[in-house]
Amino acid sequence: MFTKFNQILLASGLVIGSAVMLSPATFANPTNSEGDDIGVQVPEVEILTWTATKTVGSPEELTLYTALSETVVGNVNVKSNDAAGFTVAVTSDNQGILTTGDGIAAYLQMPYTLYYGPTGSTASVTLTSGEGTAESPTALISACASSTGCDRDVAISVLQSNVDGKAHGVYSDTLTFTLTNK
Repeated sequence: MFTKFNQILLASGLVIGSAVMLSPATFANPTNSEGDDIGVQVPEVEILTWTATKTVGSPEELTLYTALSETVVGNVNVKSNDAAGFTVAVTSDNQGILTTGDGIAAYLQMPYTLYYGPTGSTASVTLTSGEGTAESPTALISACASSTGCDRDVAISVLQSNVDGKAHGVYSDTLTFTLTNK
């Protein structure tokens, strides 16, 4: 009933079928194995620390009729480990103007320029309506993600024309720096 050709086909089909049937036995059986996901979680860091260069009550002394060149008034230390980066915003209580007394009279106001940046390389910050962005990197800065963070100098300058004709006294402003991870 079977020809020699059919017998060969039948025998080869059995060999192929048995090879396919044996093949799953070579893999590990997931029901006989155990395990769990492993991993670590690094907590988010978002710390900003202000350090003034002068003690409270000892303002920078101006020379009469002379400009104040870019002078460091403090340091901001940023610690952030957000991979998307962070933003440091700054607000001025006096709309970016040094004032004395009630600050209403024009001669009691002294515009100044605010600078912010890594030590020795500050850049001016525009305080539009008393607030502005001091720094907004788009990615993680490894120095800021370290345990020591990264230092940013804060400096001011005053033009001679803004010093001339001013009443004596202490002119001041209050700056607030805010760190936000993106």
